[in-house]
Amino acid sequence: MGLILLEPDDAKYVGHRTFEFLKKQQRRSIIPLLSWSNLFEVIINFLIYAQMNGLSKEDCQEAFDFIDSAPKVPEFLIYRLIKRYYLAIFDRDEEKRKLYATILREDNFKIVLQDEN
Repeated sequence: MGLILLEPDDAKYVGHRTFEFLKKQQRRSIIPLLSWSNLFEVIINFLIYAQMNGLSKEDCQEAFDFIDSAPKVPEFLIYRLIKRYYLAIFDRDEEKRKLYATILREDNFKIVLQDEN
């Protein structure tokens, strides 16, 4: 995860510029379906970094919006669950955090769980 080398303000800047670029590509409809998985990896790494380094929910809003804008296909459901998990963390909603963590843990997505790392 390259963001780990950056200071939080630099990571926010890189994240913002990346999301701006992705939005432009998305408007042009040139993001192939197979490329979305790689983009989600970057976005999830950003969310992990953001939570570990005290960034706010507002700092992550572009990441959340990008996940919401992805094609509504079954293959991307896991990323929507991960988004909900991080929203629950930022909202300090322990009940929802535990619910989504349980689902992610059962499907062996422990790498994204803050209470497992």
